[in-house]
Amino acid sequence: LSGGYRAGTSDPIMVGQVQLVDVPDIDAAVARINASADEILATADDAVAGIVRRGGGTTGLECRILQHPEDPAPMLVVHIAINTLDAMGANAINSAVEACAPGLESLSGGQSVLKILTNLSDQRTAWAEARIDFEHLAVQDMPGDQVAWGIEQASKLAEMDPYRAATHNKGAMNGIDAVVVATGNDYRAIEAGAHAWAARSGSYSAISTWRKRDDHLWGRIELPLAVGIVGGQVKSHPWVPVLLGMLGVESASELAQVIAVAGLGQNLGALRAMASIGIQAGHMAMHARTIAISIGAPTDLVEPVAKEMRRLGKIDRATAEAVLARLTDK
Repeated sequence: LSGGYRAGTSDPIMVGQVQLVDVPDIDAAVARINASADEILATADDAVAGIVRRGGGTTGLECRILQHPEDPAPMLVVHIAINTLDAMGANAINSAVEACAPGLESLSGGQSVLKILTNLSDQRTAWAEARIDFEHLAVQDMPGDQVAWGIEQASKLAEMDPYRAATHNKGAMNGIDAVVVATGNDYRAIEAGAHAWAARSGSYSAISTWRKRDDHLWGRIELPLAVGIVGGQVKSHPWVPVLLGMLGVESASELAQVIAVAGLGQNLGALRAMASIGIQAGHMAMHARTIAISIGAPTDLVEPVAKEMRRLGKIDRATAEAVLARLTDK
């Protein structure tokens, strides 16, 4: 509708962490590690040689000094970034940081503890934008510009208030998780990254925003989306290649864009309902259809049974069975 959706992604850069503790001289360790960055990255590349052969591989190294309030000495965390191409890349990242750990211990004089990827893949994000003319937002007797105004107000609340942001983001993740699961990817990793991204400013906020502009509503979503279209996990279920084919995606970047659009669209649907007739009307309509199916209503009678239950204001199995009996007796 209207301007439709636009989407894009960053490069598929994933990050692994090596945690180093009991480092005798943090500043000297950082200097030695930075001076040896090329050798460290070469070790990581050797561990992911298959990705390197296909054009990916390491892109950089970063040292971070962190101080826990309970400990007298800081710890050193080394980030190693790798372009994983069309793979999600978790196994590759973990292999790379494990390979680099002995060298980092030697350079720092410390002991490595954790050697693992981070699911806050903030260098591997996807975004989507949408433009919808007011006329397509109208609900019953409520004009589209009024619905758009309500959506904007709801968005502003989610941008400021973690209590609202949690539910706002959950609505977007309803759409995101569905596509992630269907394509054989790890929805738990995506959820973790999305919520960490939402809190990156220090306060939990919305991953999508909506604004009323002239004669249309404009929305945007952005979040980490580390997904793949190759690898054992993706191909472990026979339906996953079929579903990827149905989507017509040819790269992990294209899949991430589809997922971002699904999240933004799901978010819009929920906000439109809340800004007009209320979310419960939609939920109860879905509940009525679910009950109609559960009592064995034929496909062509599911909606008539659900509609009659909503008209009667009684959405339960007994009412559904009575309505179905009347309809089938005709």
